[in-house]
Amino acid sequence: MTKRGTASTHTKNDVTYLLTGEETYVCDFSALQTEGEYQIHIPGVGYSHKFRIGQAALGKAFWTHCRGLFHHRSGCSGVVKPYTNWEYPKPAHAWTWESNFICDDGTYDLCVTPDGTTYPTLFSNKHFSMIPNNATGHLFRDLRGGWYDAADFDRRPYHFGCVRDLVEVYLRFPQNFTDSQLDLPESGDGIPDILSEAEWGLDVWRRGQHGDGGIAAWIEADGHESDWPWLSEKKYYIGLANRKDSLEYAQCAAKFARALRIAGTPAALAKADVYTESAIRAFNFGIDPGNAATLEFTQKNSANAGFDFSYAEPDGPAKCLIAPAAAALFALTGEPRFAREITSENFEAHYAWIRDDANDFAQNCATEFLFDLDANFPEYATRMKSFILGKADLWRSYQELQPCFEMTWPPDHAFYTYVSWGVGHPERRGKAYIYAWLLTGDAKYRDSALLAMDNVAGCNVMGRCITTGLGKVSPVHHLDSWLPRAEHELKVYEPVPGITPYTFIGDLTGKATPYGFCLYKSARTDMNFAELTKNILPGGLTSSVPNTRANVAVWLQQHWPLWRHVFEMEGQIVAQSEFTVSETVSGKAFMAGCLMGVGFTPDPAWNEKTPSSDKYAVEGLVYLP
Repeated sequence: MTKRGTASTHTKNDVTYLLTGEETYVCDFSALQTEGEYQIHIPGVGYSHKFRIGQAALGKAFWTHCRGLFHHRSGCSGVVKPYTNWEYPKPAHAWTWESNFICDDGTYDLCVTPDGTTYPTLFSNKHFSMIPNNATGHLFRDLRGGWYDAADFDRRPYHFGCVRDLVEVYLRFPQNFTDSQLDLPESGDGIPDILSEAEWGLDVWRRGQHGDGGIAAWIEADGHESDWPWLSEKKYYIGLANRKDSLEYAQCAAKFARALRIAGTPAALAKADVYTESAIRAFNFGIDPGNAATLEFTQKNSANAGFDFSYAEPDGPAKCLIAPAAAALFALTGEPRFAREITSENFEAHYAWIRDDANDFAQNCATEFLFDLDANFPEYATRMKSFILGKADLWRSYQELQPCFEMTWPPDHAFYTYVSWGVGHPERRGKAYIYAWLLTGDAKYRDSALLAMDNVAGCNVMGRCITTGLGKVSPVHHLDSWLPRAEHELKVYEPVPGITPYTFIGDLTGKATPYGFCLYKSARTDMNFAELTKNILPGGLTSSVPNTRANVAVWLQQHWPLWRHVFEMEGQIVAQSEFTVSETVSGKAFMAGCLMGVGFTPDPAWNEKTPSSDKYAVEGLVYLP
């Protein structure tokens, strides 16, 4: 056992943050070569929870993270016994309508009036406003699939990241995966289960593909949902086909078809042909600038004043995706016409995109240049490999600065102390360790990946697993945790397994301080009523800490360790309690699937587990370390 020599505090903007509030020690279990259950005993201190070492531990993590996706299948299809005891009462969202709304959330400012006024300036709800205005009345009766995020029943382009995670892990470690491995409705169909789950997030877009190959990858309503999905009366609409979504779909569909060909069963090969044809049509649509999405429409505001708008899809977002889509199709088919689209201009557009730290490079990286196309594009392959290995080494050095190897951001980065929205989750950058391990065979990168997953599993300051259904103590209250409980009149207290909320609070002044550590009422200028803040910290702190949110927050930052900034208020602190399948679920399935090795089969008892109706039997009900 070795004491960690990492910093215990961090100073930023004249505020000193307490990082852990305790000494941290590391145990090295590498000498334990026998798989099984273990427990740490430190005389005079106590016993740890029991834990497993070996493939079963990683296999359970892989199975559980994948169950998070399964339980959030849009339409609730198949989320019933015998596949789970967390049942949804009935299917939902099988029908989808059409609306000509913009599918790229980042380009609504390009929708303008003749005088240059942007759409968001006049209609702040953006897509929620545009969808009902531009509805065409056309109904797709068989457009279903995809996954839900936390209480959001839309399906969005971000979810392509889930498909890439599930397909990429199969492409790199096909020997790890089999049919009937995830207890799915598709189990037994001759296709590895991980690919069946990937198809659930891909087939929805294939079903909606236009005759010219165009894809729209956003299905949305006219506002946030306020009811159970099976009781909702909201209509859900698919948006305007565009080049960007078409190219991203082409990339994912080509990767998926290639994985199916590796699987090689008759069922897999038949399906591969379908997705190959679909991917090529989407690619042909996406590379043609003439297919850029365009709009002209009129919309009235609440005062009945009408505004004329026009929109043209910009070239930039599509440009970043030509090289990765072409690389995926070239690796699949070997056809030279796809290689010809990997021009210097198109490669540089993609390379500049993944080098931007604001992006999750591992989600968007065209991995074919790392592992499959060295001989065809040696210069590009060398540059990509050098970039990935450099990042892996840099991020390993950041990992070593953390008491529990928590994250991959340096101390001078804003995310070092702003840990909400999942920015501290280890797989967000930890995929670089997997790629570096594959490229070099160096076990140090695998060790860093394992440390990242250990942190998820409970080797953290809280001493708790941050994923539902894993470990002894795991999250119970989070945004969306109530959904499957509706059938049981909210008398089931254990949420579905496999969900990892964002977990940590980034801004104490937002909701945690005024709701949990103060009595607070905002000002009413119309009534000449000043803001009221009453500090309710314990003991003498009530008088010694001034009665302002900011002062209470500063005191908390100095005395409440950063990595214990967990304050469960479900929907009140969205940046902590929400999750998205692409940010916090599928990446962990990727990491665990890469690491678990060959021969994993789930324990039947895992799927036989029933949710507890005794709230006192649910260890994480009160979120304590």
